[in-house]
Amino acid sequence: MQVNQIDHAFATASISDEPQPLDVPSTADLTVSDDGSIEVEWFNADDSEADSCTVSGELRSLEYELEDRTFVHQGGGIWERSNGEATVVSEPQIGYDGESLQLHIMQLDEGDVGGSEFAAKADYSKSTQLTADIKSAATDCAEPDIAFRIESEYHQAWYTYLESALGAAEHDEVTVEQRNDTVEVTIEGVRNVSEAPEVIVTADYGLQGDAVVGTNRVIHPDEFNPTPHLEITAGFAKTVDEDIEQDLHFMVVGEGVSETIRNVQFNGDQDDEIRRPFRIAPGEYRHTLEPGQTYEYDISTADDSLSDRGSFYVGNEGIDFVKTAPENDDITTTTDDGNVTISLDVRNIGVESGSQDVTLTLDDFPHVTNTQSPHLEYGEDGTVEWTINQSALPVGEYDFTIDVDGEDVGTGTIRGEASSGEGGFVVVEDEGVDGEYVDRDQIVRSDGEFTVRAGIASTYPTDGVTEDVTLTIHGVDVEIPEPITLDGGERGTIAFDVDPDEYDLEPGTVYDYDVTTDDGGLSETGSFYFGHPDTHFALSNGNATVGDEVTIRADVHNTGIDDGSQSIDLDLEYQGELPGDLEEDPYADLDVDASDVDRSFGENGTIEFELNQSALIDGEYKMTIRSGDDSVMVPFTVTAGVDPNRVGLGEIEDAEVTVEVLGSQVSGDGLTGDHQLAPMTLEIIANGESIHAFENPASGNNINVGPTWQNKNDDSYRHEFTVGEETDLTLRNTRYASSRWNWWRQSPTCADQITDPSTLPHYTGPSQRDLAWCTNVPGTTAFGPIDASQGENLQNVRVRSAEDNSIPALPAGTAQQLSATEVLERQGLIAESGDELDLGPGEFVFLFENTESTNEDGIDALWNEAIGAYEENPSQTHDPNFNDLIVYVRVERAGVDPGTPSIRIVPGGGESTEVSSGDGTAAGEPGDVSVDVDGSSSGSGIDSIGPGTSSNESGNDGVASIDESDIDLSSDYIVVG
Repeated sequence: MQVNQIDHAFATASISDEPQPLDVPSTADLTVSDDGSIEVEWFNADDSEADSCTVSGELRSLEYELEDRTFVHQGGGIWERSNGEATVVSEPQIGYDGESLQLHIMQLDEGDVGGSEFAAKADYSKSTQLTADIKSAATDCAEPDIAFRIESEYHQAWYTYLESALGAAEHDEVTVEQRNDTVEVTIEGVRNVSEAPEVIVTADYGLQGDAVVGTNRVIHPDEFNPTPHLEITAGFAKTVDEDIEQDLHFMVVGEGVSETIRNVQFNGDQDDEIRRPFRIAPGEYRHTLEPGQTYEYDISTADDSLSDRGSFYVGNEGIDFVKTAPENDDITTTTDDGNVTISLDVRNIGVESGSQDVTLTLDDFPHVTNTQSPHLEYGEDGTVEWTINQSALPVGEYDFTIDVDGEDVGTGTIRGEASSGEGGFVVVEDEGVDGEYVDRDQIVRSDGEFTVRAGIASTYPTDGVTEDVTLTIHGVDVEIPEPITLDGGERGTIAFDVDPDEYDLEPGTVYDYDVTTDDGGLSETGSFYFGHPDTHFALSNGNATVGDEVTIRADVHNTGIDDGSQSIDLDLEYQGELPGDLEEDPYADLDVDASDVDRSFGENGTIEFELNQSALIDGEYKMTIRSGDDSVMVPFTVTAGVDPNRVGLGEIEDAEVTVEVLGSQVSGDGLTGDHQLAPMTLEIIANGESIHAFENPASGNNINVGPTWQNKNDDSYRHEFTVGEETDLTLRNTRYASSRWNWWRQSPTCADQITDPSTLPHYTGPSQRDLAWCTNVPGTTAFGPIDASQGENLQNVRVRSAEDNSIPALPAGTAQQLSATEVLERQGLIAESGDELDLGPGEFVFLFENTESTNEDGIDALWNEAIGAYEENPSQTHDPNFNDLIVYVRVERAGVDPGTPSIRIVPGGGESTEVSSGDGTAAGEPGDVSVDVDGSSSGSGIDSIGPGTSSNESGNDGVASIDESDIDLSSDYIVVG
């Protein structure tokens, strides 16, 4: 029917964003009329002086002709007008049942809704305006009665409908009257209105104080950590213009925790809000309010309270997870399709949000563990779940433990169902070492056999299985297999007998051992100590360091099984011939300044002996150190303590020093046809100062002269002296020019002396030419000085010693010269090997090169050039050759007063010996069981907490309490076009 289609279009348009077509014939005369309005009034019929509030709005109507009939849509209803009368076709949504009032109004308007056909569309910007205005008036006038008036051309139809729909005949409080073209409806007592309160709650300011964390979170007190009072502050105000006194109340809903502030005075001229704190002592709520719970509270006066109650949360300090299910410590599991699920419910009863570890561990397999760390808000519940496949575990029942933040909270059992082909022998316990020769726990004497025992368990599902179990002692070749037969699930003990005579067990040693099956061994290996009976002090690693003192060291190792102490004896033997003036051996009796040396069993530590060197003459010694069970010999050598380097000697003190020139080999062709010997000097330098200059037999300062060519046996070439205080000792060599240039020619400066070489019995070189030389050196320096003390020409000198005695083959100079090697051979200083010098402690050889230098860097550049020249062509003469000056130096200790040296012993010490039996693997574990544990966690979320709210404000006149729960108001606004 066309009327119903339009009604449906209006209803759809009220809930849609799209225009809804009005399917009317083109012959229909459809118009929107301004007819119709509604007025709503809130009032008090019993109080003529009470305020009233009125709201009005336009209804309008949609009219069209259809088959000689006129239809009207107005106010949400449909009316038909015929023969001057209007009847209801579709009822508007207005009704009353004696308790509830429904007032749904539809307003119409004319406008452009798009398109060429008639359509209806909702205007949401106006749809709720009439409803909002009615409700606003209801708030402004807190009166119990309502009247609404509909002015309409169809007032008769409205009257007839409203009188019936509102039950005017049944309800005395309902009156429906018609005045001209207006129908007026009055309903008394349509809502309950109570009197305004005298004192109102204006605000809830929430919990405050040191016990509060964040917003309304309270730290729960306990007897060991009491917190301050629970404190909450609220605002209050009076609504009457007179003095008034009332009690103020705070109450935790349903918990019996409350506080009342009595006889609070409100002065008549006081309109501002006053604030009052409620304080509850910890003892009043400690046993009532539980951590992890949220509580609702109310704040009230005699005739007012919060419109919305507040809430707060009580929790322990920080983050605190506790188990909430199961209630006891027995955790049950569920099994589905071979998967075992273990679950635990937890709650964060702390006042802070965060995470804590929740860990599942299989007790029989400590390596099978899984930790979940759920993040829970304060007060939030969570669930942690783990899933384990039964087939991953051997047949049997296995215990598990769950801990929260390291504290055990529950245990349970899971059953393994591995297939019958799986299983093994497991080493479940190391029962340790025992036997007649085991002195005490894991301590074994070396004079007899001992036994190692272990517990073995079978995880096979079948009986009568036999397998080998092996004892392995690490560090020695000990592997002992033993068979054992066990039924499924049975446990037995296996014993391994060990005879030390068959193996290389060393007394004083800690040995680690393992007991293994095909499926694994001890989870932690065991250890035992093997030692001599009683104490046994073994000595080893003897060595000596000679410095300002002579320090002798040796390791003292108690290889026995008992703690104890022993005295240490020393013998000192001088290995050379003692001086003839000594009537007896000064080292026969040694003064040992020490107490006994203590060692626990197995302890190994170093002992030191310090000898004062002042009573020792130079030479080689042998020190023998003896304990009650062992001895060790330590050789050492005492010298003057010279520390040579490549270009000089180091610090010397308290020594007799001898310096001897072995050869000077610098010569060449002279201007007069003779063989010219180059003039040179040699000085001994102590602490940078010259203390002796060598002379030739003729008392001149030139040491390179004809009579001593290749023979320096004259006493003038030897100097002996004593060094007292610490001295840096070196030599200084300078070569001088043997000729000079005048403006017309070159003339010799060192040729006034001539020596016929054939008259020299020691000379074997060419003798056709005389040797030209001079007694004293001329004034012009040709090369030098070579002086380690001044850092001059350090490439031009090398020092050989007992510690660095290699001597390479070096080239010769002219035919009249000897090579450095030949000079040293004549002095008997070349060892039988030919490439080393035969030098003892305190003996040194200086080799100088004063005719050549090099631009190459490095202290060894010139020395390496001489060595390379000989290696390339041994028969060819070459400079540099380091035969220009060769000097021998001997340093011997001086001022020694031989006697018995005092000796101080530093006992030293080592680490004590620790041994223990090993740890077995959990029973039922066939070797390294691999179990995957899937874990998960989830939280439930939390309810919000916070202060309550009040609908009142400070300084108002109070608002009557209005109950509008039985009034249903709404409106729609439809545009037709």
